[in-house]
Parts: sequence; C-alpha cells; structure tokens
Amino acid sequence: MKSMKRAILALACGAALSIGCQRTVDLKPSGVKPFDAKVALARKENKPLLVMVSAPWCGACVAMQSEFDHPAMRRMMERTVPYVINYDAPVTQDIRARLYSRGPIPATLLISPQGKVLGQWVGWAGVDQHVTQVRAAMR
Repeated sequence: MKSMKRAILALACGAALSIGCQRTVDLKPSGVKPFDAKVALARKENKPLLVMVSAPWCGACVAMQSEFDHPAMRRMMERTVPYVINYDAPVTQDIRARLYSRGPIPATLLISPQGKVLGQWVGWAGVDQHVTQVRAAMR
C-alpha cells in the first residue's frame, strides 16, 4: 500500500512540476506587440522569459498576482522578463496554444531566449515555493 501511495504522489508531483523538460517552444513573432516586445527584451538582455498563465476568475491566479509586489517576487522578476497571459483573452490564444496549450492554471513557464522550456509549474503554493522553483530552474 505504501508503494502505491508513493507512486501516486510521484505522478502528481511530476504533473505539477517539470524542470528541464527538454522541450522547446516557438517564440516567433506573434503579432501581439506586448508579447513580441518581451521576447525581444529577453533576447537582448539574455534573460529567461517568465510566462504566467492566469485568469481573473481563478482564485489561485488572483492570489499569485497579488504577491507580485512581494520583495522576493520582485527580485525574481528582475532576473527574468515576466509576461502574464490572460487565459481567456482572445488576443493571446495563439501564444497560449504555442506555449502552454490547455491545462490547469495558474501555470508558470520559464523559457530561455532561444525557446527552451527550463521549467513549468502548475498551481500556486506561495511566494517561497514559487521563487525557489524558478531559481532552481535558472541554474
């Protein structure tokens, strides 16, 4: 019974956290000026793109966004190029489909300027865990 619980826990953790997933995404121009500008900035400054997929009706998403002013979150965002995608906004549907497709939210992706996914997380467990995950993926 213990081994079954461990297997289920491992599957759940694997679905929620993926560091170094060895996949790439298409960062070609999308026609959405704010996103294209963030990709260009990430390339110019050689910083990873921190993409957060969120929606105003999602309680965990609102909690995550309410922490953007937290000092640890600000420091993390200064080391990356952050961009928030509204899950429901028609203008970002193509970008979301290329980067994340459909899935649970909130979701966070850390993407190199070349398009390699360095890490991908689902859910919100607080500032400390989020910052720790992103920092680990940046190493």
